[in-house]
Amino acid sequence: MVRGILGLAVLLVLAVLSSWFLATLESTLEIAARQPTAPPLTMARVQAMRMTAEGVREYAIATPELVQLPDDGGTLLRQPRVDVYRDGTIRDWLLRAEDGWIAPDNDLIQLRRAVTLVRPALDGRSPVVITTRDVRIHPDRDLVEGEAPVRIQTPEAVVEAVGFRAFVQEDRLELLTDVRGSYAPAIP
Repeated sequence: MVRGILGLAVLLVLAVLSSWFLATLESTLEIAARQPTAPPLTMARVQAMRMTAEGVREYAIATPELVQLPDDGGTLLRQPRVDVYRDGTIRDWLLRAEDGWIAPDNDLIQLRRAVTLVRPALDGRSPVVITTRDVRIHPDRDLVEGEAPVRIQTPEAVVEAVGFRAFVQEDRLELLTDVRGSYAPAIP
């Protein structure tokens, strides 16, 4: 009889320990399922293009590596290159950065760390090279902007400022604060 009670007590203890172990394991698995470690999508050597409803090319993005973040956290780009087109055929601006991020709804592109914007010499316009960091591109508004110090170089001038807004389709650049520069007109 004592042996039966002792056996029953051991089985009862084992049942309680098994229940506790399963509950702990279940909660650990739930936490692991809620915190994914691997990105849902990783791609190499990506080239993508955005077109208007009429099929006219607006801009193209190229990157050696694209990583989609979990839980719709957007998309990371390594060394992105963004080419902005005028009239669908002329590469009007070339933007380069160390890395970037695209918002989940594609209405914002951030170019992070060192950023270079180049407008090549076209149609009698002088070339322009803009260097800065941490730039935001709003594709639907044709706006590129940033708050960091910016340096603008043309063959005739060098201008430095803090913060800028570039209205791409209007070919207009606003410098926000602390603007200073030098201008040396070309000799005919």
